Parts: sequence; C-alpha cells; structure tokens
Amino acid sequence: MSAGKRLDSLAMPCPSCGQSRVPPLAGSTLTIAWYACDCGHFWSARVRDGRPVSSPPATNAPLPSSPR
Repeated sequence: MSAGKRLDSLAMPCPSCGQSRVPPLAGSTLTIAWYACDCGHFWSARVRDGRPVSSPPATNAPLPSSPR
C-alpha cells in the first residue's frame, strides 16, 4: 500500500461537530496527522499502528502545583 493510500485511511471524526470523516491535511505523516474540519475546528492526532489515536478530552482541572 502506498503512503498516500495509508494517509487516506487516517480520516477520523471531528471531535467538535462529529462530522464522520475528516481526511488528514497535506503534510501529515504516518507519525502525526493534522486535520481541519469544515466547522472550523483544527486538531492533530498521533498515528499508532496505522490509525489515528485521539487524545483524551481536555478538562478544566487545575494543573498540579510543583513541590517547593
């Protein structure tokens, strides 16, 4: 399978609007893929075993304080 076909298989749903199939942008690699949805949402995903790995959702939890 060519690299172009492998990149096409990295399409994923938009985490913002839920559009079912957003293809990776040009310049994406088989290590990290960049996406831009028609709704205006822009994100990246690491690629592992030929599939994009979506990050856990961001939370509003405070960052841990550093020891003094």
